[in-house]
Amino acid sequence: MLPGVTVQATYVGNLIIREVPGININAVPPGVAGEPLNKSLGISAGITSEIPLGTGHYNALQIQTKRRFSNGGSVGANYTWSRSGLL
Repeated sequence: MLPGVTVQATYVGNLIIREVPGININAVPPGVAGEPLNKSLGISAGITSEIPLGTGHYNALQIQTKRRFSNGGSVGANYTWSRSGLL
C-alpha cells in the first residue's frame, strides 16, 4: 500500500419481509372522473387497504479511496455497486 492512501469498504443491506404498503383502493385512474366506489356505493373518501406484497431486498458495496499528499492536497474516489429487488 502507498503511504498516505486509505481504502474503506462498506456493506449496506436491507431485507423487508412481508412489506405492507397502504394502497388506496378508491383511487381514480388517469383520465377518469370520480372515484370508482362513489358511483356504485356513494363513497367518495380514499380507502386505504394494507395488502402484504412480498419480500424485498437491497444490497450494496461501497468503496472509498483517498490519497493525501505532503503539501496538504488530497484526491479521492468513490464507487458503489448495488442490487435490489423483490423476492
